[in-house]
Amino acid sequence: WLPNAQGAALRSYVQAGGRVLSLGIGSLLRGVTVQSGPQGTQAVNPGAPATSDVFGARAGALTQTTAETLVIRDDLGLFNGTSGAFAGFGSYVPIAPPASSQVSSAGVTSSAPSILGYRLGRGIVVEVGLPGFGTQIARSLDVQELTRRIWTILSH
Repeated sequence: WLPNAQGAALRSYVQAGGRVLSLGIGSLLRGVTVQSGPQGTQAVNPGAPATSDVFGARAGALTQTTAETLVIRDDLGLFNGTSGAFAGFGSYVPIAPPASSQVSSAGVTSSAPSILGYRLGRGIVVEVGLPGFGTQIARSLDVQELTRRIWTILSH
């Protein structure tokens, strides 16, 4: 859930040169109204999930798999230092980017990336649609290196 005004502000931040990492399935798809009252600030009137997130990326359905997630394209250098293969994920959510000239992606198939980095205006968005990505950091050298690269790219 994201307050509607903050969703627009986050998109503007990225378009002006900001950088954002979105982890989690279904992130940034639902709006909510924030209202102050006698019992404090509350989120009210939650919206249904949108077809695209605040950046314009569209997430597909959670899909089970036994295949590795492989690098498809790397215009942003997101996967530098990794083997290009990410094992140990039993499911994924494919993510379609908004129209973009520079994209880095990895997925089970070339048409279904589940790790996606793209330019939006002057900024960069990285989205990860792999359940359990955070727990794999402790086990997978490739996920560790990808996480380092994400932080390096987003911190500049």
